[in-house]
Amino acid sequence: LPGGGTYDLPDPRGHEATARFVGSTTGTVEGVPVVREWGYLTVRDGVELAFEVIRPDDEGPHPTLLTYDGYYAGGDPDPGYARRYLPRGYALAGLQVRGTGCSGGEFDFFQPAEGTDGHEMVEWLARQDWSTGRIGLVGKSYPGITQLFTANSQPPSLAAIAPGHVFADVYRDVAYPGGIYNHSFAALWSYVA
Repeated sequence: LPGGGTYDLPDPRGHEATARFVGSTTGTVEGVPVVREWGYLTVRDGVELAFEVIRPDDEGPHPTLLTYDGYYAGGDPDPGYARRYLPRGYALAGLQVRGTGCSGGEFDFFQPAEGTDGHEMVEWLARQDWSTGRIGLVGKSYPGITQLFTANSQPPSLAAIAPGHVFADVYRDVAYPGGIYNHSFAALWSYVA
């Protein structure tokens, strides 16, 4: 933070997020039979975050990749990742940032809650019967940045991150370049969210 301050974040350790499923379907991705399940993850402050899981329709377990963003990951995780990783035996999950899409809560881009929300999703995924318990994060741009926030909270089940197209200092390089509020970027995100 500017001036060396810190965020007072709730510690997600010790809280087990719960899920409310609202739908499921079966299909195929690149010839692989899959199950798609979607619903809401309830995190430590009661906010419900939209998610979707696409996993091979078999006995499992499967290593799981998570993409987490303010676009539409909670409603349709990256189809390119699905085509690439499901045939290789991975499950793919998408989580929608709070206050965007169908997720509850308030949106404030690059808010500290993104790390703790991501932490809770990683640990929820790791507890699923179809999961190996080893979770990786994938994505570029916003999904790359949320990986850094999530990894900073040190979820025990996080095995790897692969952030692409991220900034060295999101506050300085995006939100307040040169110390001046980036109204254009914020206005775009308020429209997108």
